[in-house]
Amino acid sequence: MKLRRTGLASARTPSGEEVIGTRDALVVPGRTIPWEQVLRADWDADVDTLTVMLVDPEVLVYELDEPGLLLQLVRERVMASIVLTRRVPVTSELGFTVMARRPPAGGDVTLTFEYDRDLDPDDSGVQEAARAALRSVREELGIGFSS
Repeated sequence: MKLRRTGLASARTPSGEEVIGTRDALVVPGRTIPWEQVLRADWDADVDTLTVMLVDPEVLVYELDEPGLLLQLVRERVMASIVLTRRVPVTSELGFTVMARRPPAGGDVTLTFEYDRDLDPDDSGVQEAARAALRSVREELGIGFSS
């Protein structure tokens, strides 16, 4: 799928590089990140930084001058890519979140898991809970079981 690169909002880093929000992606120096690959983004006004956590997981941090509408666009586009989120408890205190995401322009739904920091995703009980959650979400969304 070709991503549209027409900027809807942008901001510059102190070095003059541009961070651009398009309909389909966040364009940062050196790469284009589809919105459905952005797990979350946070703005720290005290130090003028945008922190972008990717599904991968990877964390990118950009200092921005006058971010203006870019912050609003990032939030709106990330939220628009979310089809469903479901919190799954594994213990009384720990669990994970299943997210179904779709590109804003349409396309296949992708499912991702975000595990609590102290939860071991390799634990057999956690894996079984994840498989059950995956089956439930796929059934609810009418997504086939081949991938």
